[in-house]
Amino acid sequence: MFALLMASLAIWYRSLGTILVDTVSSTKAEMFYWVTIMFSQTLSTALGDSADTAGLGYLGGAMLFSALLALVATLYYSTSVSRILLFWIAFILTRPLVLW
Repeated sequence: MFALLMASLAIWYRSLGTILVDTVSSTKAEMFYWVTIMFSQTLSTALGDSADTAGLGYLGGAMLFSALLALVATLYYSTSVSRILLFWIAFILTRPLVLW
């Protein structure tokens, strides 16, 4: 799923020159957006399930994904890491929390 997500982002970028969500205003951009959403949501669900089956349980998984989101927030406010990259990471990390 991760490889498919990366491929969709790469093809989107090569086709349109950006993967900014704010620029989704054409049919082509919207197609890339929804394909990427589909892959990222599926990856997110798999990550949440993996955390549970790895023995973390629901509470442990929630704590793990909350800590990872806190790290993303820290990177956002204290570094110049790509905001687009941080957006997609945060988008993926929030889904397992919704499932619990």
